[in-house]
Amino acid sequence: TAMSALVLAECYRRNPSDEQKERLLEIVQLAEARMEPTAGWGHNKGYSKKNNYPGIDLTSLTSMMFSAMSEMQAAGIPVKPTLLEAVRKRQEENSEGFGLRYGSSAGDTDKSMGRGAWAWLGLRASSDHSGKLFESVPKGLRLRYKDTHTGHAYPPLHFLGVALATHLLGPEDYKRYAEWWVDRLIALQQADGSVELPHSEQGKTWQKQDKLVASTAAF
Repeated sequence: TAMSALVLAECYRRNPSDEQKERLLEIVQLAEARMEPTAGWGHNKGYSKKNNYPGIDLTSLTSMMFSAMSEMQAAGIPVKPTLLEAVRKRQEENSEGFGLRYGSSAGDTDKSMGRGAWAWLGLRASSDHSGKLFESVPKGLRLRYKDTHTGHAYPPLHFLGVALATHLLGPEDYKRYAEWWVDRLIALQQADGSVELPHSEQGKTWQKQDKLVASTAAF
């Protein structure tokens, strides 16, 4: 839902249509209905209880949904200010200094800066650039640009978020990021054109086809 919202909000901002607006309004309603008490989003309602999972929200998904809703608001799609403010407050509480912790129960560092990147993209899309994250996340992106594959990262989401955010920081930042990563990623391209983005926790199960497709799309 979060990724769909991001793509559709970008399309609407560039070439709006009534049909797209209707879909985006449905997504906002769905997001509000599925929001956890922590003002964030996870896999689905009841996931933590069913799977004995200690946290009920995932910062990466929360940041992506926040980014999408901020993009919608900037494009004229009505999003409740109280909804955005609640998510933003949650993200600031989840800051680990430069990026964002994994979720409501985990205090790990945002080494890849993927979670922080998506949050920053939402802040950049909004008209309110106050708060610590708008300043701290770019510092983290510049400090950790070699570490996109590290930490508890899901490469398709984290590489994509960091690349987009670094690009929007400016050409010097993006040039440094690209010079470090592009050749390394091209070297991973397989005979059929697919790419498996690197992951520090990589194991044999990472070659699952659904993840390979997602990695290739992000690349």
